[in-house]
Amino acid sequence: GLLVRLGISGLQMRVRVRVSIGFTPHAAEALEGICDVVHAPLDVSDGGAEDTAYGLMCLEHFLRSADGRRLRTDVIYFNWGLHNLLLNPEDQVPGQQDTVYDYAEPLAHIMLRLRVHAEQTGTALVWGDTTPYICDDEKDAVVQLLNKEARALMETAGIPFAAPSPHAAMAEACAASEQRPNRTCIFGEGCPHWNDAGYRFLGEKIVAPSMLRALNAPAPQPAAEAHP
Repeated sequence: GLLVRLGISGLQMRVRVRVSIGFTPHAAEALEGICDVVHAPLDVSDGGAEDTAYGLMCLEHFLRSADGRRLRTDVIYFNWGLHNLLLNPEDQVPGQQDTVYDYAEPLAHIMLRLRVHAEQTGTALVWGDTTPYICDDEKDAVVQLLNKEARALMETAGIPFAAPSPHAAMAEACAASEQRPNRTCIFGEGCPHWNDAGYRFLGEKIVAPSMLRALNAPAPQPAAEAHP
């Protein structure tokens, strides 16, 4: 996810999953002079926050700086999805790839922990839908299922969604290139990832505006407990 911090040094944002590694610099550029943008985890050499079980296990680390200090945040943009697409549990790679069946429960716990963090710190939360698996309609159907599950959880907790939806916006942008499934989307490169133009689109047109809207939203209020 993205962390956004306001103050003398500006805003701070955090991003999760490898797609976020691509769009973070563009979100930072779009918000230059307004905020500082920081990826979570800080190490961007791998696939970000991976699956939801791994994300839950490491969430506390994602909210801290390299020296272990808890970061003061104003906005957190978060997402999990692309690392929970497996249908066969035998294909599971702990800490990297998990099943669709193990997606929602850890995400519910992540959401609840972030709600506590938000209520304690005044941080605004924004959920970003998982971007489409544009070259494989079967896998993209799984992505859309996970997005539906995630949105139901976020609605329960009153957490707003990034707008436009990253999934819908990227799918629409690619629809004109060729009949799907395809590998020639104007933003396509190494499906399910994107080329620099795609990451720029995500960072500038979706993530950065969603962060700015969140900063103007009312402070988070205690919500009814969501049961995972």
